[in-house]
Amino acid sequence: MRDLSPTHNFSAAAVVRADAADSPSSSLLSSLASFATTNFLPLSLVAGCTAGTLAPAAGCAAGAAGASTAATAGIFLIAGLSLAPADAARAAASKRAVAAGLASILVLTPLLAAPLAHALRSSLHPHDLATGLTVFFCLPTTLSSGVAITAAAGGDAALALLLTVASNLMGVLTAPIAIGAVLGSGGSGARFALDPGPLLASLASSVAAPLAAGAALRALLPPLATAVDARKRTLRYVSATLLALVPWIQTSRAAAAGCALPPSAVAAAVGAGVALHAGLLVVNGFLATRLPLGPSPDDGHATPPAAALALTLVASQKTLTIAPVALLALYASPGGPPGGAGAAAVASLPLVGVHVLQTALDGALAARWGKRIAGTG
Repeated sequence: MRDLSPTHNFSAAAVVRADAADSPSSSLLSSLASFATTNFLPLSLVAGCTAGTLAPAAGCAAGAAGASTAATAGIFLIAGLSLAPADAARAAASKRAVAAGLASILVLTPLLAAPLAHALRSSLHPHDLATGLTVFFCLPTTLSSGVAITAAAGGDAALALLLTVASNLMGVLTAPIAIGAVLGSGGSGARFALDPGPLLASLASSVAAPLAAGAALRALLPPLATAVDARKRTLRYVSATLLALVPWIQTSRAAAAGCALPPSAVAAAVGAGVALHAGLLVVNGFLATRLPLGPSPDDGHATPPAAALALTLVASQKTLTIAPVALLALYASPGGPPGGAGAAAVASLPLVGVHVLQTALDGALAARWGKRIAGTG
């Protein structure tokens, strides 16, 4: 006679659930979920670029509505909410890492841009493509990508924030000098003036203000700080999603505008820009892991892995936000290249591709680096 007791029924149900959990389909879903969680940032960036390419109208509309600026402000608001005072103090005390990062962003990359300008001017046609890449690599670091990628991978977000804010404030003043020197060294004699006022105002509204607001809310509302600390992973996903809006909008605009140049010329310019970015990752990664840039003399000033990740990413990336403004100012200057606004638009064309690919490349790199940080934490 069969046992129809509740205990027997419960045991049978448990066996069924266990068999279902061990089924190939369940294992596949679990693996896919784990992959998506681990690689949420690069997958979000790829999704944004794909959406912008296939349906550019929505991205263009979002850009016209100010979604890109709002996304940057949201990233820095979350960064301010997540920034513990102890982390901020530690980042400020990392004088060696800060100095190395600023030197790489504001000095090293413009120096590397000089031979780039000479090499590309003879191989890229029209020459405006080479001018655009040269200007791009003389600019400061990205406003949001480096911070968001560093935070998503478990790197030193406080150090990334400090390098981002400091290099962009300083870069508004140093970039015109660097661009003029690099292009002038190529025989073009380019000299131009860049009004720092609008750029500083943009940095204040999209970076400094939300960052300060988030930090103030954290300090004034301890329960909010506790809630934020308990939901760091969720906030990382939110920041990654906001970051993906930027390449979505940029890709949408590029797809909607079309391309009057030969695709091979644009592809060559994008490839050159990505190759130089990869070279910067190698150089900055070597400096960050080999030089004594840590704050503590007890371990020989060894650079902590989280700080090395932040320094490598932030020092290697370049901002797309300032590039169109700088190019317009350059081409409008009496000593600048000929062609006016039309030539400036051509010079800006490959920069969207370089920015999107550098963000995707760094997201994948940071995901792997983050596993090493988690393993040593």
